[in-house]
Amino acid sequence: MNQILKYAAFSLGGVTLFVGAFLSFAAFTGAPLHEMSIVGEYFPAPPGSVATQGAEPNLIEELDLDSRSVRTVIEQASTPLRAFLLDSPFSTEDLEGLQRELKARTRTLETLQASLEGRERELALRERQIEERWTELERIRTDLIEEGLELEQRQDELVRDEQVAQDREEASWKTMAGVFKDGKPRDLAERLV
Repeated sequence: MNQILKYAAFSLGGVTLFVGAFLSFAAFTGAPLHEMSIVGEYFPAPPGSVATQGAEPNLIEELDLDSRSVRTVIEQASTPLRAFLLDSPFSTEDLEGLQRELKARTRTLETLQASLEGRERELALRERQIEERWTELERIRTDLIEEGLELEQRQDELVRDEQVAQDREEASWKTMAGVFKDGKPRDLAERLV
């Protein structure tokens, strides 16, 4: 593209942006666009306002023609940036009410959180106690199983000891019976006495 055309396009774009920003700023501040120099002729005058050519209206007539409230005019004149601010959809009372409600809910949530943390601590303590009891019960169960096995072993030993003692006694009786087996009953009776 040709350099001259490029510079011309950039210049035209810059001027257009400048004029657009200027008109937007003027419209937001509430200035009547039909009374502005250079561009005022492109905007029609609002109905009901009679512009007399050649005679400039005085300040009182301008104020009478302005349909804005006094408070709005003062607020808009207080700072040029006021034109870029949007009106809040909430009143001060609404915001204060919302703030109170938010604080109340925050306090409620903090109370609820504190109670939940207390419950969690209690549950953790209970869980720890239950685990300790479970460990103790497992230890007692193991001890009982070991004692049961030990008692079974003792019982088996006693049964064996009784069987051995009974076998010995039978063997001794058999040995004695062998002594008394042969011979005359009178001689054997004298031996016993």
